[in-house]
Amino acid sequence: MIRSVVSVLLWLIATIAMTIGIGASWAAVNVQSESGFVKLASQMGTDREVQVSAADLTGQAFVEQVDVPVIFRAQVSRLISNTMIRFTDSDGWEDAWAESVRRTHRGLFAGPTPTEVEFDFAPLVALALDEMTSNLPIRLAAPEELPVVVSKEDPSRLVSGVAQSSTVAVVALGIAAIAAGLALAITRRRSTMFAALGAGAIVAAGIWYVAGRQIIPDVIDARLAVDPADGNFLMILSDRVVASLDSWLLPVAVGGAIVFAIGVFTRVA
Repeated sequence: MIRSVVSVLLWLIATIAMTIGIGASWAAVNVQSESGFVKLASQMGTDREVQVSAADLTGQAFVEQVDVPVIFRAQVSRLISNTMIRFTDSDGWEDAWAESVRRTHRGLFAGPTPTEVEFDFAPLVALALDEMTSNLPIRLAAPEELPVVVSKEDPSRLVSGVAQSSTVAVVALGIAAIAAGLALAITRRRSTMFAALGAGAIVAAGIWYVAGRQIIPDVIDARLAVDPADGNFLMILSDRVVASLDSWLLPVAVGGAIVFAIGVFTRVA
């Protein structure tokens, strides 16, 4: 009786730790890591609605932050937006967008945590400014920085949690492996426990599948929403996060199903 209870507790520990480890591993690779974050967020730059929103925000930010004569501000803002949209199909757009994403990540993780989340549009402006100024009677230089606030919510708690994700992932997955090994060692029927561990992996994947569609969009809206104009960014970001998470969950679920099937087959045999 005691052995059975301990086996169940170990299975429960393994399943909970695996669930935590999956989420922490995804965060470590896709958010904490600069290259992973750039890869994840760069996909947003291919969305047409995001491109149009980025062009509009960039044009507005440029005339607000750069010394542009008042008489030319509306014209400059419009030209920047239109020129950027024309450049969205060029090779330079992808690189400029990736650099803007990289600067945003560094602003959050490379130094003291800011009190707001900013997206630096300077690389996107530089992409189109040379062509644009040929249509103006004035010469405008590309700014080194062109930050635009995309969230007035303090990101410190979120950044702090993500910064610890790699450590949490290692510890959680280590605990899951140890608990699973002990459960197999002390259980009376290893085939049954083997199947149970496979089912636990499926449960862990299912929890994150549901969370991806229920919790993550709410978290993104609560943390990042500051202006209705940024709605396209938020919706696309939410979709990319869910799609990326799903790509992690499929192998876990498939692996769990295989382990479950082996356990059941072994028990029947």
